[in-house]
Amino acid sequence: MPTQKKQKSLFLNALLKIVIILSLFLSTHNTVYGQELSIEDAIVYLENVVNKDLLKQDNIYDGTRKIDFSIYDDEIVIKYIWENNKEVLNYEFQEGNINYNEITFDISKISEIFINTYKTRKVVSLRCKDGTKNCFKMENEALKINFSKEFSDRPSAYNHYDFIHLFYLKNEETQGKVFIALNYILFELNRLKNQEKDLTLNQIISNSNAKREIVDLKKQNGVSYLTIDIGGIKTSVILDSGASDVSISKKFEKRLLENGIIETKNYLTPGLYTIADGSIVQSDRFIIPYIKINNTIIKNVRCSVNDSKDVILLGKSFLDRFKSWEINNESNKLILKI
Repeated sequence: MPTQKKQKSLFLNALLKIVIILSLFLSTHNTVYGQELSIEDAIVYLENVVNKDLLKQDNIYDGTRKIDFSIYDDEIVIKYIWENNKEVLNYEFQEGNINYNEITFDISKISEIFINTYKTRKVVSLRCKDGTKNCFKMENEALKINFSKEFSDRPSAYNHYDFIHLFYLKNEETQGKVFIALNYILFELNRLKNQEKDLTLNQIISNSNAKREIVDLKKQNGVSYLTIDIGGIKTSVILDSGASDVSISKKFEKRLLENGIIETKNYLTPGLYTIADGSIVQSDRFIIPYIKINNTIIKNVRCSVNDSKDVILLGKSFLDRFKSWEINNESNKLILKI
């Protein structure tokens, strides 16, 4: 029978190991980006960012300003809402239920989203492809002009004749977040609409007649590692089915650039991701020409860049390219069906 002192020592050692493993897990996963935001999640994020900024802005008038952002088929709809102040409404709306200006945008006619400064304000703007404002239309205009410009331009305004300021924001940090979110939403909408043109569609080349690849896994601290070839560079990666993408460190990204494996043309619109603490972060994304695992080459795999020192995750942008995949815990192998 171990003495009480020895039992306490064993317990403390076990507790220390758990703490070390947890600290390693958190230090890794708080800097490595996991789930990519869906379009719906990105909309919620955008609304939160803008509405928090509106609350921070000076408002000498009564009531609350906020925006509501929606997508219907091929259209984006923004409502600029002013609550609890009838005085901000045009006369014909004061007895009704409409307390917002509603602007609709045709997604197919949008040329670009860009940032600039207008009369000291930080602005996120949108331009139509034809150099006019034909991709905008005002569905409702309940707010008086002097109040509506607290939010944005009006499509019928004479200034900014070929574009419209969507949001007037308080600072550059918020401006950057809104710019990234809008670009991300627009990119993902277009990607889903044109999936047949998407570079990330299945392109798998097998150098054998096998219908599957069986890959050895190495476990350490509860994490599964394997070796793959990323664009010609062999490296150890963590198998992480909870990660949306293949996620690489900035150091490895630099190595890919220096070796000419990726170029500027390979980069996509930055993505939005959640990390372990629930925060939402933006990440650069690119298409890697290929990833090789044993005898199989997978072309055009989407990757994101994380803030870790050297962590690389093998996520779903790679795993989902196969018909199916599974882990055999008894033999400690990854089985990929081609």
